[in-house]
Amino acid sequence: MMSYDPDQFILHATNLLHSSLDPSVSVKNFFEYCRSVIPLKELALYSSPQNNIYTVEMAYVTPSRSEFPYKQYFFSEQGRQLIEEMIALGYGVTVTGFLVEDESHIAARFTRSYGIDVEKHHSHVPFYWVAVGGDASIVGTALFSVGEGFSEEHMRLLDKLELPLRFSLMNMRQYWELNTIKQRIQQDNRRLRSRLRGTERITVAGENGGLANVMATARMVAPVDVPVLITGETGSGKEIIAKSIHSMSPRKGVKLVTVNCGAIPVELIDSELFGHVRGAFTNAFSDHKGFFEQAEGGTLFLDEIGELPLSAQTRLLRVLESGEIRRVGDSKDIAVNVRVIAATNRNLQQMTERKEFREDLYYRLSVINIQIPPLRKRKQDIPELVSFFVSNASAKYGVAEPLIPAEDLQRIIDYDWPGNVRQLKNVLESAVIVGSGRGFALRLPEDVDEGPAFAAAGNAQGSSGQELADRPADFGRLFEERLLGMSFDELQSLYLKACLKAANGRVEGPKGAARKT
Repeated sequence: MMSYDPDQFILHATNLLHSSLDPSVSVKNFFEYCRSVIPLKELALYSSPQNNIYTVEMAYVTPSRSEFPYKQYFFSEQGRQLIEEMIALGYGVTVTGFLVEDESHIAARFTRSYGIDVEKHHSHVPFYWVAVGGDASIVGTALFSVGEGFSEEHMRLLDKLELPLRFSLMNMRQYWELNTIKQRIQQDNRRLRSRLRGTERITVAGENGGLANVMATARMVAPVDVPVLITGETGSGKEIIAKSIHSMSPRKGVKLVTVNCGAIPVELIDSELFGHVRGAFTNAFSDHKGFFEQAEGGTLFLDEIGELPLSAQTRLLRVLESGEIRRVGDSKDIAVNVRVIAATNRNLQQMTERKEFREDLYYRLSVINIQIPPLRKRKQDIPELVSFFVSNASAKYGVAEPLIPAEDLQRIIDYDWPGNVRQLKNVLESAVIVGSGRGFALRLPEDVDEGPAFAAAGNAQGSSGQELADRPADFGRLFEERLLGMSFDELQSLYLKACLKAANGRVEGPKGAARKT
C-alpha cells in the first residue's frame, strides 16, 4: 500500500469519482486509486429508492473486470430487516458471514442483491458496507470486499467517501435513466421507420413453441395471395397471427385494415365495407370509401366474420370472386386489389349446416384454415408471454419492472386461462399496476375471497352475473378487485345486466337501461 495524506486521498478519490459522466470510466478509476491505498478486492454499488422496496445494482468492479448491469431486485423480508439494522447502526459498519460459495464474487453480489438465504452462507470473508443517503433511510450502498490488513483507519477513510458516493450514485442513476429513455426512443424510432417502410416483422410469443405449426403455416401462405381463415377461441391471438401474415407478405408495404364485423350495425354494414356515394341515403353528404377501398393494395382483416348477416355474406362472396365492389347508391363497379384474412371464434361448419353462414363463402374463405390452439394446450409458451406482457405493462404504465417469483410463475402456468392470452394479459397488467413499487401482485380469479363483496362477481368461468346485477353500485370496485381477468364480452355482459337491474328491466325511455349505458 502506498503512503497517503487522508485529506488528499478524499480529494483525489472524489475527483476521480466525478471525472466522467460515464461510470465505466469514473468508477473504475476510483476503485483502482482506492485499492492503491486500501486493501480492496471488489466494489459493488447499489441505488435504492427511499421506500427501500427494491435496489438497482449499478456497478460491480474488480481488478480484472467491471460490470454495470443496472439490474433491479426486489428486497426479501430478510433484506428489508437487514436494511433496518444497518440504519440503526449508522454509516460504516463491518459485516461478516454473508458470503456464499464463491468468495471472489462480493457476497455473491450481495446475496443476490438483498434476497439473502443464510442457510447457504458459510464463509466469513469480510466486506465493508458504506450506507449512502440521508438520516431517515438508506438510498444507496457501496459494498467493498476487503483483504488482509484492512484497519479501522481504512474504515474511517471509506466513511468519509459517503457524500461523494451519494452524488455519484445519483448521477449514475440519472445517467442510466437518460440512457434507458434514449434507447427506448431509438427503438421506437426504428420501429416506426420499419412500419413506414413496411418492413417490420411481427414477433409472436410462442412461435418456436406451441405456435410452431401455426407460424409454419403462416410463413407458407404469406407470399401466396389467397384468402386465409383463422379460427380459435376468444382471446387466443387471431389478430396477431393475421398481422404476422401481412408483415411477411408482399403487401407489407401497404397498411393492414382491421374490421370487427360484429361491431358494425346491420344497417351500416354495406356502407362500411363497400362505401357509398353522396345522396345514397339520408345524411350521406359526400362520397365515402369503404374498408375494401381503404385497404387497396394491402390486406383486409375481417375479424368475427361469423357475425356478418347473410345479406352481407352474399355481397362479400361476390367481391371475393370478382375482385369488384359497388358502393351503396352507385351504378358502376370499382375494381379492388385486396387480400382478405378472416377470423372467427365460432364453428362455421356447424353454422353452414344450420344455414346461418353461406357454404360457398365458407369454402371461399377457408382456402387456408389456420387453427390456433387455446392457451391451456400450449402452456410451454406461458413463461415467454409472461415476460413479454410484464415488460410491456411496466413500460406502458411507467413503473419498475418487477421480478416474478417462481411460485407465482408456476401458478400462472397451472391455471387454465379460459379467456386465453387476452385474460393472461389483463391479469399480468393488473399485477404490475397494483404491485407498483412493492413487487408482483398476482391475483388469479381463484384467489379472491368469496365474501359478500366478491361473491357478486362470480368467477371468470361461468358466473351469471345476477348477484352483480343486484348490486350495480359495486361494479367499479369489483372491476378493480376481481374482473380484470375476464374477457371484454364477459365484462360487457355483467355490466349490461347490472344496468337492466337498475332500470327494473326497462330498456327504452328516460329511465331505461339504454340511458345508463
